[in-house]
Amino acid sequence: MSIAALALGLAATAPAAAQEVEVEQNYYYEPVVVEEQHDFARLRFGISGLGGGQWESGPDLGMGGAAVRLGVQIGDVFAVYYQPTGMIGSIIDRDPGRDSIAGLMWNTAMAELTLGNMFQIGVGPSVDFIWGCEEDIQDEVECASSDVFFGVDGRLALVLGDYGPGSREGFVIEARIHPTWYDDDEASIAVLGGLGFEVY
Repeated sequence: MSIAALALGLAATAPAAAQEVEVEQNYYYEPVVVEEQHDFARLRFGISGLGGGQWESGPDLGMGGAAVRLGVQIGDVFAVYYQPTGMIGSIIDRDPGRDSIAGLMWNTAMAELTLGNMFQIGVGPSVDFIWGCEEDIQDEVECASSDVFFGVDGRLALVLGDYGPGSREGFVIEARIHPTWYDDDEASIAVLGGLGFEVY
């Protein structure tokens, strides 16, 4: 009789014990990594304040102004953009009493490489305008004889900021060199430094 009671007791407790073991089991799941998709072609935008000087053929100028960069970033390395640059200059080699204010406008089509997410190297042709030259000053005869001139823009920049995947942005420290041919023989060379902001 006692053996039968013991058997019935074990049968009654077995499901409860099995359930308890099942509850105590640990389940492990491996995380699924989903890569975020980024646009291969995206907006390229920047703005900088600039200052520097121009010398050689044409008027010698101390000048300052600003540039905007607007175009397309293609992948993380290559970009094409339009870069208008407006400058106001003081002509430093004129006689006292003569008006020494000049204005410059450079319209550049730039192609640029970004290396290591932070170094930008760009170059492109430019259509240049200058106002304020005078025909009766020998060094300014060429720049006073036409409204449009050919130029070339070179840009080297360091961007300090967010280098995450996809669109990047940051604070810009840049240097520019810009020759303008007021005549066919010799270029007037502008050298500028600037600070700005970039989304690329």
